[in-house]
Amino acid sequence: MYSTATPGSPAPRRSRTLTASCNGLNVSPRSPTENDLARAGRFWHAVRAAAAARCHRRCVVLAGDATWSHARVGPLLADVADTSVWIGTGAPDGIRSVAVGRARVLLGQEAEVLIWDVRSGFDPDALGALSGVLRGGGLLVLVTPSLPSWPGFADPQFERIVPGGYHGPRSGRWLLRLLRTMTEDPTVLFWHQDQAPPELPALSGTVVPHPIPAERTPSPTSDQQHAISAIAAAATGHRNRPLVLTSDRGRGKTSALGMAVARLLDGRAMEIVITAPRPAAVAAAFQWAARQSGRAPVSPGELQIGGGRLRFLASDALIRERPRVDLLLVDEAAAIPGPVLETLLERHHRIVFATTVHGYEGSGRGFALRFMALLRRRVKSHRAVHLIQPVRWADGDPLERFVNDALLLDAEPARDPALIGARGSNCTVQWLDRDALAGDESLLKQVFGLLVQAHYQTTPLDLRHVLDGPQVAIGIARRADQVAGVIQVQDEGGLAPELAALIWAGRRRPRGHLIPQTLATHLGFEQGPTLRCSRVVRIAVHPAVRHRGIGSRLLRAAERRARQDGADLIGVSFGVEVGLLAFWTRHHLKPVRIGFRRDASSGTYSVVLLKGLSSTGKALRVGAGRRFRRHFHRQLSESHRELEPELVTALLNLGPAYAGRIDRHGWRAVAGFGFAARLYEACAPELRVLALRALSSTRCVTGLSHAHGQVLVIKVLQQHGWSETAAALSLPGRSQVIALLREAARVLVMHLGNAEVRGFAHSLNRSSDDLH
Repeated sequence: MYSTATPGSPAPRRSRTLTASCNGLNVSPRSPTENDLARAGRFWHAVRAAAAARCHRRCVVLAGDATWSHARVGPLLADVADTSVWIGTGAPDGIRSVAVGRARVLLGQEAEVLIWDVRSGFDPDALGALSGVLRGGGLLVLVTPSLPSWPGFADPQFERIVPGGYHGPRSGRWLLRLLRTMTEDPTVLFWHQDQAPPELPALSGTVVPHPIPAERTPSPTSDQQHAISAIAAAATGHRNRPLVLTSDRGRGKTSALGMAVARLLDGRAMEIVITAPRPAAVAAAFQWAARQSGRAPVSPGELQIGGGRLRFLASDALIRERPRVDLLLVDEAAAIPGPVLETLLERHHRIVFATTVHGYEGSGRGFALRFMALLRRRVKSHRAVHLIQPVRWADGDPLERFVNDALLLDAEPARDPALIGARGSNCTVQWLDRDALAGDESLLKQVFGLLVQAHYQTTPLDLRHVLDGPQVAIGIARRADQVAGVIQVQDEGGLAPELAALIWAGRRRPRGHLIPQTLATHLGFEQGPTLRCSRVVRIAVHPAVRHRGIGSRLLRAAERRARQDGADLIGVSFGVEVGLLAFWTRHHLKPVRIGFRRDASSGTYSVVLLKGLSSTGKALRVGAGRRFRRHFHRQLSESHRELEPELVTALLNLGPAYAGRIDRHGWRAVAGFGFAARLYEACAPELRVLALRALSSTRCVTGLSHAHGQVLVIKVLQQHGWSETAAALSLPGRSQVIALLREAARVLVMHLGNAEVRGFAHSLNRSSDDLH
């Protein structure tokens, strides 16, 4: 029964239905006999031998009660205890265990066997992350309830997507789809309680007699060697020729970065900086650079090799601090927002962008589409290298295929030609029945493929949220059978006044109510959480049909739905960019808050925009907007000093116009600065008032150039130092900044001043001419 079938032989027949198991938890457990344990030992030996023969990884499901399942893994652990990890609670003595919520601590490590008791919680993100920890020949063992009862099991991880105060029914759509994916995959082995172990189906592929995963050897694969040479060329060859390095998971991309660093710093005093969404994402780069150079890290995130150095910096710190960088390595670039990548590309002449195409965090496909277009606009030429060969398992790995299918890591939107002619006016908009969506694999792949492609940090948990999230609605714009756009909406608020008071006081923060909490906690509106709000989580439009009114059509449909459901507000929160801000404000959503600091992973400030629907909602939105503008003007010189000038201008320009006034003496001071030689400091407060008036006006201030607007924001409103302002404007120094400020002051005086002020300015100008 346990012999390994030869390649090409027919697989043994077995039942693949969910009802094939016994009663599982309903069967009274009995202690395993010696024969039971011996049979289990033979089964595990055969499974491991079959996997090792091809350097493949396998998934085994033990479906039954905990006592039965734990007894059956005992013989397996007896052989591989030192190279196994138990995920969840209930680990036997002597076995390393990790809580489900801390699974990411295993990233960058290796294991031969992972045993996951899903009764401790089944986190989709952890499944995606942990599958990469297993090396070739390894096993992922899922210890589950009986399969028919599993979708209804009270999964502790489900709480992550349940809004605070929700007590309604809970869906098992995601687990039902996972089970369907498992049972349709012939390489997943099921051992049901009180049944014999399963027979092993044949696996295609060449048998590798004694595979040694390349990741554990000092020699890079041929793909890695190609990548290392390309990285060296980017560092030492022609400037302004970025390298884009892509791969699927497990191809040794990050390791190749580390190997290249060791080679580059051998005899070179270079400053190499590596950035990524998280320091853990680049642990392999530091490990391999240290291993190949024979040097130990100076500290976490810093490695000294000869006179050179490799160090980690988060993207926001990299932009803010502007350190010396001879070569910048950007790993997992798909999980970093486009505007941040664009800033890095503009500032660094030698740069490598590396990303995973089908990863569990971030969208490599979306990155490829968006970023490649940016490269073509920004640089004359670039180089692209794609790694294909796996380094820790062999081609055709069954676990890789199963995880991709289960988590839709390779989900793609509709093909471009299928959407020719699609516009907002000719698409059908509908709200999906999520039971039907979970059962329609083709539609689900299109929907999730669009969401993945549109957002830089889409993860497998988002798929569970789409299918199971309480108070979630999914709408699509459809052209025939093809999805042109998707909108995801979350219903929030409607909380009890007692809870709203606790939120306002900062004593409670119920999950899943982002906008109501913002209204109470940050804006001081205690009644905010009692109002009902429809929050747009995401809008994704197919890249082939963008700018054709499809996103607007979906947003209007969301507003109609919110009104019909009696919502008081419709709102959105996102990492603010000028283009996105313009889209939302065009649909009459107004900003009510912008975050105090940049998000560490995205490098952007989050902004909240609202539109009132009911009379109560409209009144609250007006009050919140007024409070936002008042605070924003002051915070430009405090918490928002690092906000990009274009964004400051865009936010101010939303109006209404700033109503601050200055007296006759103040006007003369500004005119004296602009048309004579008075000091900037003598008129800075008045110049600030005029800058706010000019930049918050929807009417163009004639003669005020882009450079004038930038210097007014950076120096006058954000109050940066002279050297900082000069650097930001690419000017030599203080004298040139003052000259630009005098130009701006002259424009403001002549455009905003009354006849008396303009006459005074003309007299100063004539006096200046007379002196010359």
